[in-house]
Amino acid sequence: MNKLGETGRAWLKGLHILCTATWVGTAVCTTFLYLAYRPDAGPEAHTLLTTIKSIDDGVLVPSAVSSLLSGLLLVGLSPGGLFSRPWVITKLIGTLVVMLSGILFFSPRMNAMVEIVTADPQRAAENPTFLSNHQFISIAIGPQVLVVLCLALISALPWKWGIPPSATSSSSQRK
Repeated sequence: MNKLGETGRAWLKGLHILCTATWVGTAVCTTFLYLAYRPDAGPEAHTLLTTIKSIDDGVLVPSAVSSLLSGLLLVGLSPGGLFSRPWVITKLIGTLVVMLSGILFFSPRMNAMVEIVTADPQRAAENPTFLSNHQFISIAIGPQVLVVLCLALISALPWKWGIPPSATSSSSQRK
């Protein structure tokens, strides 16, 4: 596979950082929005949940996918490739776990909550499915966002799992 030149790598790395920052920022913001709403708030709950769903569908999901794809391109087109660095493999596995849990567990529950609160905002908090989904998301959203934050921080760690900063900076200067 073609390797990137210095300029191409810089552009791709910038794109990856932008996508990741958007993903992390959106995840943190939607978490705060979610934790701020009250299930029994009727129309306000409807407004907040539909807003969160719109932000999730329109910003969070595309930025997460873009972060994953740009990261794969970045390591795939770099010397050593994907499997040469344990921290890259960890980020890939963590990203896939977060994305799959979002697809399999968070999105279906949020979609069901929005449907229930849209049908009857005043009585949504009396619906057992709504309350069950609310409880699941309230408990699981914190660890989910914590993993996303840790994935972003892994790239910025100076020691990259036992390699001193001087070794990583001298190897990047040789490239």
